[in-house]
Amino acid sequence: MKFTYSWLKEHLDIKASVTEISNKLTQIGLEVEAIKYKGEGLAKFKTVEILEVNKHPAADKLNICKIKTEDDVLDIVCGAPNVRVGLKTIFAPLNSIIPANNMQVKKVKIRGIESAGMLCSAKELAIGEESEGIIELAATTKIGKPLIDIFSLDDYLIEIAITPNRGDCLGVYGIARDLAATKIGKLKKLTNTELKPEYKAKYSCSNKKAAENQINLIEIKNVVNRESPEWLKQRLESIGLKTKNAIIDITNYMLFNYGQPMHAYDTDKLDGQEIIITKTTEAEKLIALDDKEYMLAKDSLVIKDASKIIALAGIIGAKNSAIETASSNILLEAANFSALDIIKTGRNLQIETDSRYRFERGIDALSTKNILQKTAQLIVEICGGTISDVVSTTQDFAEKRVTLSYAALERAACYNIAPRRSKEIFTDLGFNVSRETSTEIELIIPSWRNDISIEEDLIEEVLRIEGYDKIPLEPINLVNKLEENFLYVKQDFSIKKNLACLVLNEVISWSFYSKEDALLYGFSDNLKLINPISEELAIMRESLVPNLVRLAAAEQNKGEINSAIFEGGKIFLCKEQNQQKDAVAILRAGPRRGKEVNNNSEIYDIFDIKSDVFGLLANLGINSDKLEYTSQELPIYLHHNRSGKIYLGKNYLGYFGELHPKIAQKLGIKMRVNIGEIFLDNMPKIKGRKKLYIQNDLQALSRDFCFIIDEKIKAIELKKELLKTNQEIVKEVRIFDVYTGEKLPIGKKSIALTAMLQPVERSLTGAELEEFNLKVIKNFAQKFQAELP
Repeated sequence: MKFTYSWLKEHLDIKASVTEISNKLTQIGLEVEAIKYKGEGLAKFKTVEILEVNKHPAADKLNICKIKTEDDVLDIVCGAPNVRVGLKTIFAPLNSIIPANNMQVKKVKIRGIESAGMLCSAKELAIGEESEGIIELAATTKIGKPLIDIFSLDDYLIEIAITPNRGDCLGVYGIARDLAATKIGKLKKLTNTELKPEYKAKYSCSNKKAAENQINLIEIKNVVNRESPEWLKQRLESIGLKTKNAIIDITNYMLFNYGQPMHAYDTDKLDGQEIIITKTTEAEKLIALDDKEYMLAKDSLVIKDASKIIALAGIIGAKNSAIETASSNILLEAANFSALDIIKTGRNLQIETDSRYRFERGIDALSTKNILQKTAQLIVEICGGTISDVVSTTQDFAEKRVTLSYAALERAACYNIAPRRSKEIFTDLGFNVSRETSTEIELIIPSWRNDISIEEDLIEEVLRIEGYDKIPLEPINLVNKLEENFLYVKQDFSIKKNLACLVLNEVISWSFYSKEDALLYGFSDNLKLINPISEELAIMRESLVPNLVRLAAAEQNKGEINSAIFEGGKIFLCKEQNQQKDAVAILRAGPRRGKEVNNNSEIYDIFDIKSDVFGLLANLGINSDKLEYTSQELPIYLHHNRSGKIYLGKNYLGYFGELHPKIAQKLGIKMRVNIGEIFLDNMPKIKGRKKLYIQNDLQALSRDFCFIIDEKIKAIELKKELLKTNQEIVKEVRIFDVYTGEKLPIGKKSIALTAMLQPVERSLTGAELEEFNLKVIKNFAQKFQAELP
């Protein structure tokens, strides 16, 4: 919300500085985002008069203008088409800086003729959009009068952030009302305007299928829709609005002045004599004031005449009833529309307007009729015309009452605020007291405060006006009692701790990705957001991997060749009745080590990511020896020869592998990307206690085995078979070498394993070890046709 200091003073009798106002606004919850002095850098620009205009001898489109400043007569070369003798305009002297492009004005020769300054357009001075000619001032303007004084630029533009609950501060009057409660100034009371109608309006209005919406109308005949007066144009232009014509400008002025959206119709373009608020019964087309065609969905809130839709209610008017400069008979509307109806229609059509923004946050329902009459009065003052009576649909306003306990206020504030002071704050904010005792106060909520409904809202009102800085610092009383097995109280904490120990960095990405990514990875694009942040974030993610890969690609583009990251979060499964599940994904890409002395250039591969995934599953209580993995029916975004899906029985726990080279190439990634993803909701519940540590003083030992087997046999099968040979003493099996090459027969590979043996009751004898060795060799020969090298 933007407004100027001078505009604020129209409603608030105030002498405080802009800095004091800024501090007070932020204190009461209206955060100041920016303050700009509108006359900054414009002090040197002043009024001059053109005395002579002569054609440039060497350029057809240039003129040599002799101008009179307050001190001198100068020659200026100018190409503006509107230069003429007697014109008063704005002059940029030597060494001044042009605001639009930060160019310094210097004495230069243009086609051989020396120019001692510059005559300026509104766009060059950043005070308007007009750029075709230099500024034209009134003939009565005094030579030497500063630009700042002419265009009322000795003012400050203030921009504040309005939270969604404070729709009452989307007008300058509402901001003034809030500031007045802090005693920084005195609010100028908003008077009621009672117009004397000169005739009875021929139009009636009604609700059909939209009873919660209310509308007020005034008919004005024989207006002359002219250019707006300077004060009105300056008010709107001061906050960045373009002016059009008096009627449109007045409705915009009232919207920003009081927060009440307004709309005007050309009655010569309307059919019938009834204005109807209704909802569409089927899809309909509408060409709006922005010249765009919209397809309205069923149940969109609209305003119609006898034959057509004339406005998308509370959002934008239709082209078929638009006010033009030649319009002479108008129907002025001020309404109070249901926020839910406006939200639904606006989001469906993706139309953002100042009117929609205010109706969605709620307006002052009881001031609508008053603002309508004020608007009609201003139109007649500027454009002439005659006014009808006010025509309205019925309106039901439910008065709200909320009770505040002084004890609850003291608990929240941590100190005692006198009941008298609390009552004073509420009175200053416009609340009325309906009942009061020594322990509590019941308040009638003002019609403009749609956000107040519970006791906590009242507490907030007292504290923000009194000042949050007055709340004393109090230590938080915490019982420092750690639960048993504390690290596993929250599974996600355990997961993150485990992955961080593997030198993986946690990232947090959006829960969405682009349609392009969804299709690239073979996911559905049906999970579309109704109101996406951008086209790149329009689809709910079915996997964490696409966003991790995008981050790795971005890091590579910035020169970072090593990526080791993980993310935990929700994924959204379109194929499973739109379920959401918890998942964790890991990505490794690039060299294992940086460029340092004696470091080799090994890069991350499938075995690194497999180790991460299996290690995490072990940390979550899954015995890796019971896991199965397959390369069948892999996701299409995985390399089909360097990936695997992980199962525990029939439970699909996740996968690991290398990103498909085609996807990496499409994303501009020049290194192998290794990824893994675990679906936490598919994890079984691990029952029973963790195994107790048992100290064993007997010497552990190991035995190495090497076999030549068929290359189709998985190493995990050999590992499981070796574990089963003697489960009492075989505690772990490690695969430490795999060889395929020309020294072996075609279709064969060599695998070397280490069995870690731990005697239980006594040390193993040489005979027992030999018996174990022979048993392993025999079992492998029978089951895998394994041969010794």
